[in-house]
Amino acid sequence: MTSAIASPGSRAPDLVEDLVCRLARLFGRQRRAGAPAPAGRLALLTLVTPEFIDSRILLRCRWSGLACDHGHRRPARTPRGTLMQALRAGYGKDPRRRLSRAEAVDLFARAGGRCQRCGVPLGVEWQQAHLVAHTNGGATSLAQMQAWCRECNLRQGRTDAVDPSLPSPREWQAQALDVILERIWQSGRATVHAAPGAGKTFFAGLVFRQLMDSGLAQRMVVVVPNRALQKQWADALAAWRIYLDWDPRDGFLQHPDTVGTVVTYQGLTGSAAGQIQQMRAASTLLVLDEVHHVGDQKAWGNAVASIVGSEETDDGMHAAGVLNMTGTLFRSSGNQKISTVRYDRVLVDGVEKYQAVADYSVHASTLIGVELRRPDLYAYDGQVRLIDVREETVLEGEIADLTRGPQVNTAIRQGFMDRGLVHAFANEAVKLLGQQLATIEDKAPLKMLWVADDQAAAKLAAEEIDKVVGRPFAKLVISEDSNALKTLRDAATSPHSCAIVAVRMVTEGFDCPEVSVIAYASATTAVLTLAQTMARAMRVTAVERADRRLLPAQILIPNNPSLRTAFAEALVAQFHILDVPDESTADDEGRPGSGSGLRMPRYQLVDMSTLDLHSATVLGEFDGTVMADELREVIALCLELSIPEVYAPRVAVAARRATPKLPLYTQAVPKPPGLTTTQADPRSLNKARRSRITAVSNWMTNHLDHDSRYSTIGTFQYQANNAAGIRQGERGDAGSKELAEVEVWMLARVREHCNTHGCALPTAAREENR
Repeated sequence: MTSAIASPGSRAPDLVEDLVCRLARLFGRQRRAGAPAPAGRLALLTLVTPEFIDSRILLRCRWSGLACDHGHRRPARTPRGTLMQALRAGYGKDPRRRLSRAEAVDLFARAGGRCQRCGVPLGVEWQQAHLVAHTNGGATSLAQMQAWCRECNLRQGRTDAVDPSLPSPREWQAQALDVILERIWQSGRATVHAAPGAGKTFFAGLVFRQLMDSGLAQRMVVVVPNRALQKQWADALAAWRIYLDWDPRDGFLQHPDTVGTVVTYQGLTGSAAGQIQQMRAASTLLVLDEVHHVGDQKAWGNAVASIVGSEETDDGMHAAGVLNMTGTLFRSSGNQKISTVRYDRVLVDGVEKYQAVADYSVHASTLIGVELRRPDLYAYDGQVRLIDVREETVLEGEIADLTRGPQVNTAIRQGFMDRGLVHAFANEAVKLLGQQLATIEDKAPLKMLWVADDQAAAKLAAEEIDKVVGRPFAKLVISEDSNALKTLRDAATSPHSCAIVAVRMVTEGFDCPEVSVIAYASATTAVLTLAQTMARAMRVTAVERADRRLLPAQILIPNNPSLRTAFAEALVAQFHILDVPDESTADDEGRPGSGSGLRMPRYQLVDMSTLDLHSATVLGEFDGTVMADELREVIALCLELSIPEVYAPRVAVAARRATPKLPLYTQAVPKPPGLTTTQADPRSLNKARRSRITAVSNWMTNHLDHDSRYSTIGTFQYQANNAAGIRQGERGDAGSKELAEVEVWMLARVREHCNTHGCALPTAAREENR
């Protein structure tokens, strides 16, 4: 390696001068912002000798742009095995020596009450054993510990019970490392675009270790979108022996045993000044997880810009380097550009936008079957009757026949408030989960994720899942529960199978490889949301890796063509585009005072039958859709051949390709009659209007405590009846016209309430289609 360095002479001063300039750019940007320079340029010159370059840069850094700038040979890339030799030592130390009481109970339960070392029954003196000794950098976590008897633990002492070597990086991580380090070296910033489940967390750890080994970084600060991800990031990095404080004092002061912090974008707004001081004291790598969230709120973007300046200028750059990470490439308007990201100008529908540029990208499609499960989509259909309140007509057909978004939204949202329908859907989801558990012989506690549209639907789903299983099985994770994050963490780490029921708390960043089945009981068709949701079931467990056989990610959905198409698009590269809204054009639906003339949704659900399996689709295959009748026959064949049922859709696709002319696969499917429209009868129409009035009344009931206009909900109802000309006690006999006037009056009062008290409009009061 020394042959690549010029001997002291004419070229060495140029090389030293160039290195000084680069180091000044990387670490001294704060000087241009007026900050003091305690070391100064002369101090850097005394450090930067040819020997320093040889030992500290070319031998320890994995990029060498400065050597190439002077015509020297670029060192060969470091092999993956050699790279991992640098990752053996711990970076910081786990502040905890022992698990919490709840974690200790889980550890004991996982061991079955017996020493996991010698097998003897555990007594009162059983101990929590670190597989990699705590003094050697071992993590205090369920994944890194076992329950041992006292004798085994004392005999082991400070010796590691397992090979302390860390797993080798995935192929894309090893390839991307040189690219990203080079980019950080050249500009101070780099952007990685990797699909959910690709391993972005471990990659960030690799980058930090390389910078720390090279003496170019001493700390690491990770910024995440929500609180649920703080501990998840800290735990994940602890597995690689990088210890961060996920609950720093005052939002920026880390525990002395750690080498950095994990904070949220929201928390960063109040701690930016403290973070800057910490970065001035020690060179810091700043990792922005799901960086597109920086554009969500102006305050978040301002906080980031105050710490790292912008891509166009080095002014205000206090971090040693910035690593942007995202599973979603995005576009921004001119005044919403994220300061740490590079952009290309593009035209979208004739409007100029700025599209984010990634320095390295890896898509889900390249990882499926190797690092990720392939998803199978199970679509369930049913007969539905809707009333179009505006046209006073009844629409009848299957869910798949509903062509307009508001029709589908109403059918799914209101349908999943029906106990019978929810019970049947839960039964199907639990059945699929049971098949997956049987496939791996219960070697891992596989879990189900139920995604609901709102908290009321989530509560109902949790109740029905417990009824299906016959015991407490569902873990309800909703924002109104102050212990929601703890419930989520406990469910993710539980040694037992369970169902996690949530609204949107687990769609982005939540990492639990044991989730293998998703029941999507929501009407949301945004491709980004669906991609993030689907990714929750695509991660692979250690059991699957050991058996070298991946399960399919099974996703149950209502048979909505738009939903099926959106899930399919989520697997291709085109889905990685997100428009970050301009504040001037942001959707104000549901905000106080927004909209003109608020109305109820146009459609009202009258009836929906229990959902039955319509088809299963192997996503990513052009001929991957298998109809229900065909699937049932293939399942029978699989059972006869001892093939697990979970693979039946793939067997059907393979058999169809091998024998395309078999009668089984050429049966004509009767075409459904489609959507029919008839005039609504007065009784059905009045029933629909009363349901809508009840929804608004229930909302107002919960807000009377801060509305002095109405002492009771009865007063509110009485004034509404008066406005519509309905006598007291006669609303039950009122016609459609009078009920419509009651609805209009109530909605006007709700709008006044929201404007006065700053409340968000209730879902029932938002018009989805004029």
